[in-house]
Amino acid sequence: MSTFGEIFGRFGELSPAVAAARVENIALSDNKERMTVNLVPGDILGWGELSAVQKQLRMACLLEDFAVTCRYDPCLLEKVSLEDLAAELASSGVPVNGFFVGAKAQYDKERQLLSVTLQNGGLDFLREQQVGERISNLLYRDFGVRPAVEFTGVTTAPSPLEAGERPRPASGAQGGPPPWSPAPAPKREGERKPAPKRRTYQGAFSPKLPFVPGSACVVIGKEIRTPPVPIVEINAETGKTVLWGDIFDVASKEIRDGTKSILTISVTDYTSSMDLKIFVEREKKDALLEALRPGATIIAQGEAAYNKFDRDVTMSPVAISTVEKKTVTDEEPEKRVELHCHTTMSTMDGMTSAADLVKRAADWGHKAIAITD
Repeated sequence: MSTFGEIFGRFGELSPAVAAARVENIALSDNKERMTVNLVPGDILGWGELSAVQKQLRMACLLEDFAVTCRYDPCLLEKVSLEDLAAELASSGVPVNGFFVGAKAQYDKERQLLSVTLQNGGLDFLREQQVGERISNLLYRDFGVRPAVEFTGVTTAPSPLEAGERPRPASGAQGGPPPWSPAPAPKREGERKPAPKRRTYQGAFSPKLPFVPGSACVVIGKEIRTPPVPIVEINAETGKTVLWGDIFDVASKEIRDGTKSILTISVTDYTSSMDLKIFVEREKKDALLEALRPGATIIAQGEAAYNKFDRDVTMSPVAISTVEKKTVTDEEPEKRVELHCHTTMSTMDGMTSAADLVKRAADWGHKAIAITD
């Protein structure tokens, strides 16, 4: 059985662990645009490491998609990384990062139970998002074992009185707190700060852009007054520019000393796509991840240049604002009935689920819709 390095090493530098992993199977789609490689590594490979390899080889092999899956020995489950699980969940749009800060995971082989000890509360939210079931599914995919997942530790954020604080005595200074004012809860290490209040502004944007007027909201830097250009027109020689796009992926990677993280914000304006690279201090990361979620629409101003690590043109933004997108409506008095719609049930054709199509038709006042998968 060949190793990953023996087959793909000529396409770029690989880490020793990835290069040494045995290749179990390689599958290429019928249109030769998607490749899936199944590995049998001797040790657990980091999610960030695998993501970087997938992107590197997707570009080197000129493919639309390059996927790497791993089949691990179930004995390695005791070494599973909660940070990697959280990163993969976050990449799929599940906002778990803040609740998993400082959390620890321990696997009980005999009971087939993964215990996650929380430090920042959030149990109700994690249950609502079915995070336990999602983690169990990821582990079954990689290890062939579907353990139960339980959340313990600090499952709710305590109030000041629950934390053992007593009301402060009245302050002698004018305007001081009254006797009944509770003391603020002591700050715990890793605790998320409340999202800062952000300022909104009008912006001089073309009416042709799909933005609600006055909805621009500063996230990083200053207000952006320059009109955006289509991403397809941006190249390595562009330099300073402004773009807009919908966020479809967010990835976070901590630098070696742990003081900062590199956020990769992937956006598309449907002419093309681009990655934004943001270096952010650890204590500010959660607030940014909260504002820059997949599905959000942003305007970004910065320097576009060739990134030798990603081997692609990326932007280093100095200013980012979120904007609210206009909702498309059907204002015609006489509504039509669409008689030819494809959904995700048509392989490599439809991009919208049947439920979403029916909902959109109902929102527009259409009496019926024909799905012809």
